[in-house]
Amino acid sequence: MVAMKVTVSSDHSLIRICSSHADHVAAEARIRELERELAKSNHIVSLYKHEQTENTNLIALYEDALGTATEQIRNYCTDLESRFLAQRKHYNNLLQQEKDEHLQSRLDRDHWQAQTLKVSEMIRTASRLRTDEWAEEYAVVSGLQSEVRCLRRCLGMEPEKPEEETGWSYLKEMPLSDRA
Repeated sequence: MVAMKVTVSSDHSLIRICSSHADHVAAEARIRELERELAKSNHIVSLYKHEQTENTNLIALYEDALGTATEQIRNYCTDLESRFLAQRKHYNNLLQQEKDEHLQSRLDRDHWQAQTLKVSEMIRTASRLRTDEWAEEYAVVSGLQSEVRCLRRCLGMEPEKPEEETGWSYLKEMPLSDRA
């Protein structure tokens, strides 16, 4: 049997196995190879840790950018919707105002038409009452004026213009005055 001596360093990275000289050289080569592989593995682990840190930072940056974009889109949509609602409200207010003005205009027109009809009826009534009140006097004046016209024709005088006749001022407003 071959005697072997195992030595472990304080950082547990180096293990020494000693036997015969040939085994010793082979063991040292194996140890160097294992140390290189360990260093290579440690380097790869450190690269992976660095890559993981970068990926974590990129993910955080992506999440921040996505959160900002989402907030901006939400604000844009909210602003767009509020402008649409404000425009709709303004349009509805304008429509209601137009309806109210149109209704008020119709009410005013109806009021003035009613007042006009009332005044018109009052004028007709006043005219009828005046005509009825002075009907006999107008009949007398009309008869006398007809007699004057007849006498002027009989005497061969030229007929007077209606405006120059004596009874014209009374008969001009009569609806069926005798002017023949």
